[in-house]
Amino acid sequence: MAESIAIWQEDPGEPGTSGRTTRASMRQRLDSGSLALTVTPEPSADDAEVRAWEDLRYWTAVHTMERSRAMWLAAMGRPAGLAWLPGASLNVELGAGTELNAYYDREGLQFHVASVAEMRTGNIVRIATGESPDIVAHELGHAILDVIQPDLWDANFTETAAFHEAFGDISAILTAVELNEVADELATLASSSVFVSTRMSRIGEQMGWGLRQTRPDLPDPNCLRDAVSSYFYVRPETLPTSAPSSMLSSEPHNFARVFTAAFMRVLDEMMKVDVGPGGKRTRASVRRVARTAATLLVAAVRQAPVVDAYYHSVALSMIAAAQGRGRARYRKAIATASCAPGSSPWPRRPKPISASRRRGRPAGAEAAGVWPPRRRRSARRSSPTG
Repeated sequence: MAESIAIWQEDPGEPGTSGRTTRASMRQRLDSGSLALTVTPEPSADDAEVRAWEDLRYWTAVHTMERSRAMWLAAMGRPAGLAWLPGASLNVELGAGTELNAYYDREGLQFHVASVAEMRTGNIVRIATGESPDIVAHELGHAILDVIQPDLWDANFTETAAFHEAFGDISAILTAVELNEVADELATLASSSVFVSTRMSRIGEQMGWGLRQTRPDLPDPNCLRDAVSSYFYVRPETLPTSAPSSMLSSEPHNFARVFTAAFMRVLDEMMKVDVGPGGKRTRASVRRVARTAATLLVAAVRQAPVVDAYYHSVALSMIAAAQGRGRARYRKAIATASCAPGSSPWPRRPKPISASRRRGRPAGAEAAGVWPPRRRRSARRSSPTG
């Protein structure tokens, strides 16, 4: 048996393009320790060509989840007793169905293998959503967020549902930065800003291509969603419930782009602070800032009251989290980025808490001027848009 295998770095890319690979061990295990994962099916085909594809899909998924899990565990401070909502180990099914889909449903992570007909030629292209590190890290992000703040799952607010999707995209971005190749590319960008469209910011190129064959208006032109975008926050209740990707709507995947873009601006401003005037980014500095941003985001999610204006709630909590030792220099950078034109997630304050509803409010609710949220029944976070 080979000791290592070529796996995808962040996405297989569109058909006809060559996704970038990296070498990885074929001995990695996920079924022990904190937040264990059980991945099925393991490669077993007798046919050499099919087995090669199974190996690629399986080991790409395994190593992506290991990078993502390790990054988020570090951001959470590796507390004792961590467990997934379904139990000690989370089941990951790489062949859950035949739709162009992937989702977390509080029972496990479900990845499908779809046969997609190319719009122009009718040629059939196989797309395995569990083969894309972007999609795998996004869906694992849902499960991680459910560990950090399970109340978001049933919160009856547009912004909490959208934040779940934004957190998934942020998970994909930060997981990609854990690869040396991606961190090096960000470090050597000609631009002084990292708020530019790169393969790190473009989430799910292959899945986006597949979706465009039947819904060309739904994904971005060259990926599922690009984390670098410019949308002014507006109240989600004033938006249409669906719209093409060139417009903003209250649909969670679409509206998530407001917060994801704000987070990308946060990364950009933090990297500028980290290297100082005239300084140069390095692999180490890029990764240091990304990991710090992940830690601050986790702290914010833990502290932010779950309210209707949840973007605002998280943004304030993230700024507050930056007051700690060694992070105070980032506080202004986060505030500046969060208020940047076209990306601000917090132009409005949550509704004030009423005197009759003060009992049982979340910690910090009075200071933030917010009140406990309503709840809704659990819903599977499933969509062909990821």
